[in-house]
Amino acid sequence: MSFPDPLSRTDEWSALAETVKRDPRAQAGLEAMRRLDTEIRRLARQASTPALSQLRSDFIEEAPAEVFRRLRRFDPAQGTFGAWCFRVLRGEWIDRLRRLRRERLRFTGGVPLAYEPAAEAAPSHPGPLSAADLRRVAGWGPRVRVLLLWLSGLWEFVPGSRWDDWLRASGVGVPFPPSDLQARGTLDARNRLLADALGVKPAALLRCWFRKRQLLRGLDWVDDLLAVS
Repeated sequence: MSFPDPLSRTDEWSALAETVKRDPRAQAGLEAMRRLDTEIRRLARQASTPALSQLRSDFIEEAPAEVFRRLRRFDPAQGTFGAWCFRVLRGEWIDRLRRLRRERLRFTGGVPLAYEPAAEAAPSHPGPLSAADLRRVAGWGPRVRVLLLWLSGLWEFVPGSRWDDWLRASGVGVPFPPSDLQARGTLDARNRLLADALGVKPAALLRCWFRKRQLLRGLDWVDDLLAVS
């Protein structure tokens, strides 16, 4: 069975979802679930906001189970799996934000938590980087390019083959991040992972990040959820 690139047309993801629905315990169903697990976690990162890192980490970890529990409701005649899955995850993320707010109000009254995002601020489904943005990024230095894309999260919106080429040009082994490691956690944690892959000190990469992150402002895609201010 061949599997689609995460940024290719999502009709193939729909076919995998139908395979799971038919028989999740068969070998084909288990293999489809394994591949969908990675895609669901990727969509969960897009559907959530990074401000509350522990809440987001738990959400991403639990996202596949939430989606598979609802999979019988997926109807490919009504749209692709990717679009349906994102709606499910966005709704679940909003529910978690609202539960967090209710719990907070019980103990703190109307005092907001630092960096607490509004439920209404949950992101809409983003698309990949445009051809114009990819040309801009291609003009950055190899290591700066990988560093900025990785720490900002924009690497997920670069076509897979292009990302692999840019990794190799910077001296990072492919695949990155490793397929068995979900890309989540704090900025420091992600920075350490890349530093290990490059064989450099994390502090050096962070200094480069703070010097060069203004380049992200020049991308059409960048929105207010990215830490570029």
